[in-house]
Amino acid sequence: MAAISAMPFDPIPMGQEMHLHESSAESLHNEIPSSTLAARFDDPEAIKSLGKRWLATVKVPQGLQDPRAVKVKGILVSFKMNQFLRRDDAGRPKFIWVCTGLTLTSLAEKPRAVEVSDNGVKLLSRRTLSKLDEVDVHAPEHGFGTELHVSVQQPSA
Repeated sequence: MAAISAMPFDPIPMGQEMHLHESSAESLHNEIPSSTLAARFDDPEAIKSLGKRWLATVKVPQGLQDPRAVKVKGILVSFKMNQFLRRDDAGRPKFIWVCTGLTLTSLAEKPRAVEVSDNGVKLLSRRTLSKLDEVDVHAPEHGFGTELHVSVQQPSA
């Protein structure tokens, strides 16, 4: 899994948005029934990662005048892992874990308001990331590896 960035990765549109909530991780945990939370994971071991600090790097789609990456620190609240078949450099089949949806709670003391309007890509001060092409989630402490990928489909205007 650590070598996922070196392998070809086909983004998988999920039609989802990534939300950074202002409320605390504890309150968000209380809002989600444990049975529902467990059902959102393909591997029960992934639940152990809840509450760990993650760093999400948001990549602005190509073609924009200002293709900056906006980094947001947060605490992982929920996410979904799916297994996909890939091939290593030698052509051998290998299953990897890919993160296809997640929710973070913001750790930022002062929310930043960044808006790129060319393609409707926005990072709003209310901590909602929407209309993004791709989000790379780097979780050094995560058991599945050091780099996970989240693919977000651009919603229609």
